[in-house]
Amino acid sequence: MKKKTHYEWDIEEHAVDANGECIDVLEHSHHDKCPSLFLLSELGNIYPANDDDQYTYSKLRQCVLVLVRDVWIDEGAGVFDLDERDWAYAEKENGIWNLPLTFTYGVKVPKRFHNELKKIQKERV
Repeated sequence: MKKKTHYEWDIEEHAVDANGECIDVLEHSHHDKCPSLFLLSELGNIYPANDDDQYTYSKLRQCVLVLVRDVWIDEGAGVFDLDERDWAYAEKENGIWNLPLTFTYGVKVPKRFHNELKKIQKERV
C-alpha cells in the first residue's frame, strides 16, 4: 500500500482558562500556505468571547498556529484512509513565531515549513 503525506497550516481558536491552558478546540481555519503576517499578529493573545458565544464553559479565547501532518494510505480505487495525524504548534519567542523541530509524535518538521514561517514574518503588512 502506498502512503501519501499532506501538510496543512491551521489557525485554531481555543477556549482557554485564566492561565491560557486549552480547554477545547472550537474552530479551525485551514490554509495551504502560511497565514499572512496580519493573522500571525493576532495569535497568542487571550481575549474575551463574544456575548453570543455558544460555548459557556469558558469565556476566554486564544488563537494558535499549528502545522498539521496527515498520512493517508491508498487503499486503491480512489479510496484513501487516514493512517496518522500529527501536529506542530508554533510558539512565540522574543517576538518571533517558530515551529518546533518535531511534530508531537516525533516526526521531523520539514525545513520548508520553518522557512515559510520565517519568510512571512519578514514581510510588511
